[in-house]
Amino acid sequence: MAGLGTGLITEQKQVMKIHPAQLQKIEILQMSTLELEEKIRTELMENPVLEISEKGKEETDTYRDTQDNDPYSSHEEVPGDSYDDRDYWELHGSSAAGNHAASGDGIAAFEKFYRREETLGEYLLKQLGYIKCTDEVKRAAGYIIYSLSSSGLLDTELGEISGMAACSHEDAESALEIVQSLDPPGVGARSIEECLCLQLDPEDELTEDAMAVINGYLREIAVGNIKAITRSLGITAERLIQIIEVIRTLDPKPCSRFADNLPVQYMDPDVYADLVNGDIIVYLAGSQPQLCLSAYYSSLLKSSEDPAVIEYLKERIDSASRFIQNIEQRNRTILNVTRAIMTHQRQFLDFGAKALRPLTMQEVADELDISVSTVSRAISGKYIHCGGSTYAIKQFFSSEVGGKARDSVLERIRELIAEEDPAHPLSDQKIADILAGENIDISRRTVAKYRDSAGILPTSMRKTDNRRLT
Repeated sequence: MAGLGTGLITEQKQVMKIHPAQLQKIEILQMSTLELEEKIRTELMENPVLEISEKGKEETDTYRDTQDNDPYSSHEEVPGDSYDDRDYWELHGSSAAGNHAASGDGIAAFEKFYRREETLGEYLLKQLGYIKCTDEVKRAAGYIIYSLSSSGLLDTELGEISGMAACSHEDAESALEIVQSLDPPGVGARSIEECLCLQLDPEDELTEDAMAVINGYLREIAVGNIKAITRSLGITAERLIQIIEVIRTLDPKPCSRFADNLPVQYMDPDVYADLVNGDIIVYLAGSQPQLCLSAYYSSLLKSSEDPAVIEYLKERIDSASRFIQNIEQRNRTILNVTRAIMTHQRQFLDFGAKALRPLTMQEVADELDISVSTVSRAISGKYIHCGGSTYAIKQFFSSEVGGKARDSVLERIRELIAEEDPAHPLSDQKIADILAGENIDISRRTVAKYRDSAGILPTSMRKTDNRRLT
């Protein structure tokens, strides 16, 4: 038996790291208005060189952006506006999973009595940390987790995920498989049917037939049309009853317990968009002060002959200058991205969600000549007030369905069902036919999928007055 020994081993390996200054740039870009205000207060206390300018001390409610006199109105990105977020998910951990509740001094004391429960994103990222895979796949998995809805469904195309994560489509597919293998079973599904199928036991001899029933016959189960299913699948009624019992044990909303435990979220707008004489005007919200370097400490740096003092002041001045530049860059990027989005979605300001057009982050990134990850960071956890209401900015990105934006198609389906005759509710096929007449090419199965995702009951169950329209 060989003995154990000690010794030095020289090993060379490549490790990607992100510079703290670059990390601060990414973090500031992703901050909401409330988070940034808290960050500014912290920096003002910790860095004596940083102070509020005399002009900035005047009470200011908003930073308006106009085409004529606002420095943020330019669509051009200044050098250094790229946000390199390689290894971002590894470095940033669970805090990138979604919105963060601000906890600054300005928040009422009673809100701090809430016990913060673990969010879905944090729970999934924790599990992801134990899985061995390539950096590209892990980064794509992080973006998938970030893109999940509160119910755990994924409505972002894998092509868009691969673009945001700067990885191949194969890596994005592998990442989705990993996310779908996490707890709770059913997370990461792209439809209710897939969510249910992911919860089936692969070792159960009923699973194959159960998947066939879920993917094609949920409507028939709802109305009790057993004969049609057995005839179509060529199985006995006894076996189908066993399958139905298995399906009844599955949870169509496996992540609902996390949604209930989320801390109180505030939809304070970060950006405002208005129409003024037909032009789109975009401006930032909040009471963000105008920062500057202390004239006293700048003068002291020039006059001091103490090396320790000089070194300290240089470090503090560099830190303050970088902080001011990162805030200015954040504001400019958010305004440019928001303006580009609202320009594409101009009809939304007049006609609402039904007028949304298909739009991806890649389109906005290409238009502004920035990375997709920068667009993603700029809209992360941020809200815009326009058309009299406040919306999450990410709602304005929508995949294409039948030549229209997915959300506009869903809104049209809601309208049709809301206007139907309760005694003769519209079938999914009838809705698909009506949409086809409106130049929206969509199948009956897609109508059923969108109806289910909106919590709208099937045709046979809408004949009562208990209509669940959300």
